[in-house]
Amino acid sequence: MKPKFDKMKTFVPAKVFDLSKRFYAEIFEATWADTKLCGFRVGDSEFMLQDFYQAEFANNSMYQIMVPNAQEAWRFLSEVVAKFDGTAVRPPKEEPWGTVVYLFGPSGELWHATQARGQ
Repeated sequence: MKPKFDKMKTFVPAKVFDLSKRFYAEIFEATWADTKLCGFRVGDSEFMLQDFYQAEFANNSMYQIMVPNAQEAWRFLSEVVAKFDGTAVRPPKEEPWGTVVYLFGPSGELWHATQARGQ
């Protein structure tokens, strides 16, 4: 019998750890931090920002977060990226699985803020 698994957390790379920590603190709830790792809450999920960077890994990292309203998420994220060089956000785009706002973090990582189809 398989054991029960409760949660999954992923590690997000940071080229400049303090910059990425400030960026994500604008968007998500920081839950704890030390000198090389920082935890963030995203609804019922969490991720860990790590003081680790490898260009190939960061530029191929993608994460999806579900949002109830893509337009609202885009407006909010547009305000955040205006404060941080090297970040970007694209307007909502219709994809087969829903409406998606693409957010590029400070280390090249890509977030898909997705409003599921029918919401």
